[in-house]
Amino acid sequence: FMIIPIWTSLQKLDPAAEQAALSLGASQAKVMRLVVLPQVMPGVLSGTLIVFGLSASSFAIPGLLGGRRLKMVATVVYDQYLSELNWPMGATLAVVLLLANLLIMLSWNRMVEGRYKKTLGE
Repeated sequence: FMIIPIWTSLQKLDPAAEQAALSLGASQAKVMRLVVLPQVMPGVLSGTLIVFGLSASSFAIPGLLGGRRLKMVATVVYDQYLSELNWPMGATLAVVLLLANLLIMLSWNRMVEGRYKKTLGE
């Protein structure tokens, strides 16, 4: 899932800016760090948010990989609803998971966008 937003950002990349930096004497590493990466950062941000959102709320994959001994929040919510029949606790844990996801995703978004704007000089 993360490849699609980055691929889209790379397709929008202006090759003239990269060629201009190379013709002015910048090394390939410097061009990647100062020209390409700042233009690709919105795609990286989108991809990381998509992957984090999907992985944080997944309960099937941790159950398959780690068995029932590996406790993730989503699997605990599932257990509270179906095994324990403790719906208030399951709902509380689901809301806590949602709020934690929102907090992490908004913080990551703010941090990456701040660096992106700073790099572009806006």
